[in-house]
Amino acid sequence: AEYNCDGFSPLDGKIIKADVLAIDAEQRLEAKALPEETRIPMSAMRKVIAKRMLESKTVAPTVTFNVGVDVSELARLRNKLKDTFKVSYTDLLVKIVAQVLLKHPLVNSRLEGNEIVSYNYASIGVAVALDDGLLVPVVRYANVKTLTEISKEINDLAGKARSGKLDMAYLKGGTFTITNLGMFGIETFSPIINQPESAILGVNAIKQTMVVENGVGVIKPIMNLSLTA
Repeated sequence: AEYNCDGFSPLDGKIIKADVLAIDAEQRLEAKALPEETRIPMSAMRKVIAKRMLESKTVAPTVTFNVGVDVSELARLRNKLKDTFKVSYTDLLVKIVAQVLLKHPLVNSRLEGNEIVSYNYASIGVAVALDDGLLVPVVRYANVKTLTEISKEINDLAGKARSGKLDMAYLKGGTFTITNLGMFGIETFSPIINQPESAILGVNAIKQTMVVENGVGVIKPIMNLSLTA
């Protein structure tokens, strides 16, 4: 007989012993696995997120730049400050990025028609993961706020976002966004731009990495940063 590529069913349509055995094996497997499907309607928030992510990818062809950064000094600063107040790497990066953006206005801008609109201030959105989605509250005018003010505001905004008490006004007016997945051990990813901004910074896990310094191998805390623009 002439057989199909699966090795069981003959091309003349006749059922052979191998076909019966294959069906029996599949039935026994299903009886053991007890397969079920669960359907959960998407929440209104997830529907909005999906819509905006699709729009972002449609509006802005993007590229993600990845770079490893030695954060030895940042870690020392954080440890030094922890006796005064609890500060996170996100807090520190918001403070740093808010200053850097003013030196690179094209990264701190939006496209409006045929015009590039840039700002003399930096309002930084900080992505906050929720059980049913994601919110990006904005630290307004972060470039003129102290690290203490930024840290307190991020904690307050994140707490309100997770408890459902965040004023929607705090989701508007951002000029740039930071999203941190480092706490999940993520080493690199491609964040999607929060429109109408022109870029977003993904923060990854800090890894103890062997690097060469002055011809000598040393271990350094390296944080990978992923900038999508």
